[in-house]
Amino acid sequence: MAEEGGPVHWDDSQDERLRSLYSQCSTAPYFNTRVIGQYLDKHLLIPLLAFLREKNDELEPAAFAKKDLIAAQMDVISKTKMVQYELEFYTELTGKKEMNAEMKARHDKVLSDWAGYQHECGALLALVDVPVGEDGQPTREPAPMDALIKEGNFNLPYLSANHEVDAENVPALYHWGKFRFECGNYGEALQYLSAFRALSTDAPSLQSSLWGKFAADMLMQNWEVAMEDITRLREQIDAKRDSVSSLHQLQQRTWLMHWGLFVYFNHQQGRGELIDLFTNEHYLNAITTNAPHLLRYLAVAVITDKRRKSTLNELVKVIQQCEYMYSDPITQFLSCLYVNYDFEGSQQKLMECEQLFNNDFFIVMCQDEFIENARHFIFEVYCRIHQTIDITLLSTQLNMPSEEAERWLVNLVREARLEAKIDSEANHVLMTPHQPDVYQQVIDKTKSLAFRSYVLAKQLEGR
Repeated sequence: MAEEGGPVHWDDSQDERLRSLYSQCSTAPYFNTRVIGQYLDKHLLIPLLAFLREKNDELEPAAFAKKDLIAAQMDVISKTKMVQYELEFYTELTGKKEMNAEMKARHDKVLSDWAGYQHECGALLALVDVPVGEDGQPTREPAPMDALIKEGNFNLPYLSANHEVDAENVPALYHWGKFRFECGNYGEALQYLSAFRALSTDAPSLQSSLWGKFAADMLMQNWEVAMEDITRLREQIDAKRDSVSSLHQLQQRTWLMHWGLFVYFNHQQGRGELIDLFTNEHYLNAITTNAPHLLRYLAVAVITDKRRKSTLNELVKVIQQCEYMYSDPITQFLSCLYVNYDFEGSQQKLMECEQLFNNDFFIVMCQDEFIENARHFIFEVYCRIHQTIDITLLSTQLNMPSEEAERWLVNLVREARLEAKIDSEANHVLMTPHQPDVYQQVIDKTKSLAFRSYVLAKQLEGR
C-alpha cells in the first residue's frame, strides 16, 4: 500500500491470475492489461478486462481460454464489494446460481458494514443525501447540502451548532464514500467525497479522497471534471513536502500517468495534455525509471497531434535510451524511420501497429488517424533524403495502390507546401532542395538568445 498522502485506499496491485494468464499467451505484448493493471485501482481494471475478453472472442484462434478470462474478471471483482456482480461471473463459470460460502460471508459483511458506516455518519448523512421519494428512488430535488453551500454555511462550526453534526462524522463520511465506491455506486461516492472534501482539513485524507473522486469521475465518464482532477493531483504531487520522500513522489507520478490514460484518450484536448505531462522533466524521469511502457502512449499522442510535432526529436531520443527495457511496434516504427532510415522496416512495423491498436483499450480508436499521420512522416523523411522519388516504389512503401498513392501525394505536397513537382509521365516526384541562407541560419540560432541570457542572469542572481 502507498504511504499517506497518496491513493492509500484506492490502488491495488494486479491479481496473480493475470500474470499466469499472460504467460501462456503468444500475443501478450499487444495485450498490455497485465502491465497497466499493476498501477490501477481494481475498479479501473474491470473495463480493461471486459475489453480484453471482447477482443479475445474476435480472435481466431483465441489468445486466451474463455474460462481463464472469466476467472480473472471474477478474481478482480472479488476484491471489491460488488458481490452481486461477482455472482454473475461465478454463475457463468460454474453454472451455479447460488453464492458459495465465501461469497455469502462477504455479502453478509457488506450488509453489516453498510449499516455501521451509515450510523457513524450520523446527522451529516441526511444533509448530503439526495431526497428520496415514496417509491424509494432519488427525486430531482437538490440535497440540503447544496443550499448550505450556496449560503456559505456548509462548514463544521455551523453544522455542529445547527444540525447536530459531530467532528467524528466527517472522517466517517470519507469511509462511507469509499464504501459506496467499492460497491460500484460511483455517482453516490462522488457526492459523499465532495462533501467530505468541503468539510475536512486533514491533508492526507483530502489527497486520498481526491484520488477516489478522480477514479469515480472517470468511471462516470465525467471527462471534463476528471481533467480538472488531474491538474489538482499534479499540483499536490509536485508540491513536495518534507514528510514526502522522493520515492513516494515517483510512485504517485507513475500512478497519475497511468490513471490519466482514461482521460487523455477520451477528452477532446487530452492528447495535448498527455504530451505536456509526459514530457515534463519529472514525469519523463518517472517513465524512464518506472514505466517505459508508457512510451507507447506518448508516441501515439505525438504522431496523431500534428501541432506537437516539435516533440518528436526528444521522443526518439528517449525511445533509444529505453530500447533495452521496452519496445513495441509503435516505438520500433519511430526507431526504424528516424534512427535507421529503414523505410521497409518502418512499413513492416506500421502493419504490426494495426494489430497492436486493435488490442489496446486506450488507443483502439486512434488507429486510422495514427496510420494516416505515420504515412505522412514516412513521406516527409523520404523526401528529405531523395531528390527524385518513384511513385510506384513509394506506394509500395506506404502499402497503397499506385493511383491512390499519387492522389495522396498531390494532396500532401499541397497541404505541406513542399517544394516539389509531380511528373506524371515518368511517374516521379521531383523534389526541389531549399536551404536557408546564412543570414537566416544565424537568426534561427540566436532568436532565443536574449531570453536564455535573462534566465541565466536570474539564476545567478538567485545564487
